[in-house]
Amino acid sequence: MKPTISLFTRTQLLQSKFSERLRGLQRSMLEEEAEYDRWMKVVLALPIAVIVVLFLITFQEEREAAALLFLSLCSMIVLYWLILPKKYRVLDDSLEIVLGITYRIPFSEIEEVKKGSGKELLFFKGFKLATSKNVIVVRRKKGFSLAISPKNADLFLEQLKASIESFRSKGV
Repeated sequence: MKPTISLFTRTQLLQSKFSERLRGLQRSMLEEEAEYDRWMKVVLALPIAVIVVLFLITFQEEREAAALLFLSLCSMIVLYWLILPKKYRVLDDSLEIVLGITYRIPFSEIEEVKKGSGKELLFFKGFKLATSKNVIVVRRKKGFSLAISPKNADLFLEQLKASIESFRSKGV
């Protein structure tokens, strides 16, 4: 007699096979944290520190103002979480930028990647996600280009170029 498998079990098996296959396709080849220079940390921390000090000063006497300052502080923290880069990943077929959400750029959309210079970034047209002086410029075929700054920029650039070349040589 042939053993029967419930519909629930079949669904679980299919989901696990699909997720294994997907993990195999989207394997992370390199993951780097975003680098933040000391000056960038100061620039980001200063508004938060000012709001905290103003909150502490106004808390006892001006409750409404303190509430507004507290809401401003919460909004700023959420905004920082949403827009500041946390990690960069090189996958088999794309570059991922992890902000509050993950933003993926397929290699097929990338025209070139190179180390950026200060003069070039001064008039850069695109998204400046760079938080350090060590910058990698990702030029896209269409749409905005990006400036990013992983901790180990040289290694990341080398791996990114190799992955793009490998992707293009496969003719995908």
